[in-house]
Amino acid sequence: MIRKIILISLFVLESNSFSEGLESFTTEIKNMQQHQNEIFKKTRGKIEWTIGKGVYVFSNGTYVKFDVDKDYVVDKKDKLIYDGWDTEFSYEKRFRYGRLIFARVEYDKYYDEIEDYNFHTGINWNLFGGNLTTLLTYDRTTGWYNDNKYKNTDQYGISIDFYKYYSLYIGKFGNTELEIGMYNDIKKANETKYEDHEKGWYVTSELEWTLTHTFPSIGPLKPYISVYDDVYKSFDIPNVYNNFEMTAGSKLDFKYKNMLLQFYISYQLIDRITYIEKNDNLSGYITKTKYGDRELATGIKFIWTK
Repeated sequence: MIRKIILISLFVLESNSFSEGLESFTTEIKNMQQHQNEIFKKTRGKIEWTIGKGVYVFSNGTYVKFDVDKDYVVDKKDKLIYDGWDTEFSYEKRFRYGRLIFARVEYDKYYDEIEDYNFHTGINWNLFGGNLTTLLTYDRTTGWYNDNKYKNTDQYGISIDFYKYYSLYIGKFGNTELEIGMYNDIKKANETKYEDHEKGWYVTSELEWTLTHTFPSIGPLKPYISVYDDVYKSFDIPNVYNNFEMTAGSKLDFKYKNMLLQFYISYQLIDRITYIEKNDNLSGYITKTKYGDRELATGIKFIWTK
């Protein structure tokens, strides 16, 4: 999951003239079905509707980035289990060495009752051909969980993230791309009003990468294969989490001037989850591996750019 940013600074910015208005806009509908090994044995599904995603630029050079998604989760018989929201808004300005994100607000709602509120501020630096992000963060979660306990948790701290994109190969056999993200948090979790919560300072670190090869086009079709790996470690507990995925798919693009209409399909060939945990009874560690349900995804996306 590659992360969202928001920033503040005391830098003096140059005054420039900008054309005010919408710079880009995307809307999308994605249907994801989870299958248990066999492609037609559905276990559950999810429809993600991106109502609107884009950038609006003001005349002073600042801009607002927005992303509003509506989610519907259904069971294997397509009966609605719950619906939720996944939204984010940020107010930013570019400067010579990166971006100032003065304020970012994220709001998520899921399982009908659980709500997340996230507030961030910081600076995104252009560094070593990538992006280094330093953030002050505040997160709050409220709602009823499956154990019928009302949770009202909050935490604050700093995040230090780095992201870089590599174009590894472009030629007659297609093109290969690599994305790497490193995410590090130092946060303090506070005790909640309604129940005991693990409180105090904690440190987490996460490394994820995605390697994608897109094959030469077959007419308008663009087939590809992608490998994803994610390693997560929380230093307050002696465990390590790893998720490895392999996905194959294809895209079909139709372009007209500054508009793009895209149809796509993908299927998850491998979804492997590995836990490395400390053995409570014996010295050393034990490794547990399981394979998750595979995902078949289809969708349609419309993109407009100024």
